[in-house]
Amino acid sequence: MSTEPKTQAAPEPEDVQAPGTAEQKPTRRPIAAADWIPTVKTTIAAFVLALLIGAVLIAFSSQAVLETLPYFFSYPWDFFSEAAHAVGESYWALLTGSVGSTSAMGTTLVRSAPLICAGLGVTLAFRAGLFNIGAQGQLILGALAGGTSASPGTCPRASTCWPRSWPACSVARSGAASLACSRPARVPTRSSPRS
Repeated sequence: MSTEPKTQAAPEPEDVQAPGTAEQKPTRRPIAAADWIPTVKTTIAAFVLALLIGAVLIAFSSQAVLETLPYFFSYPWDFFSEAAHAVGESYWALLTGSVGSTSAMGTTLVRSAPLICAGLGVTLAFRAGLFNIGAQGQLILGALAGGTSASPGTCPRASTCWPRSWPACSVARSGAASLACSRPARVPTRSSPRS
């Protein structure tokens, strides 16, 4: 046995902070059920307001409604019945024309998909802090390149069309770079309060 005293290393001093100055880690507050209600209310109010404004415009663009205006104060029911008929007929045509059959739903999806994609592209640019004004040009260049690369003469089977659509994406992306104004958006910064 050895008679030498064992020396223990002194423990490392821990960073000691004064009480009350400990850094608080930011915690995420759980989303309460009532947090989404104002957003839903705003969305519903926007739809209702759009339908009301559309109803007024439809009512006053109908010839039958305009013919009832000279005697509106004598027989107001004529005006309101003709307006309700015009608005109801127009909104029913809108509903059946967009989702009234499988063919109508297919046409709605075909026509809305490019608009949704362009909106998502602009949204992505805004989230990244960029200002993108080239959505229409991106759609046009992508459609031209897609139509050229997948034309019936060059694309005999559907299985060969899918790989040929990637150049269309590249052209649309390069068109986005040339047509979009890709400068960082000017975001107001918070300045420190003056003493």
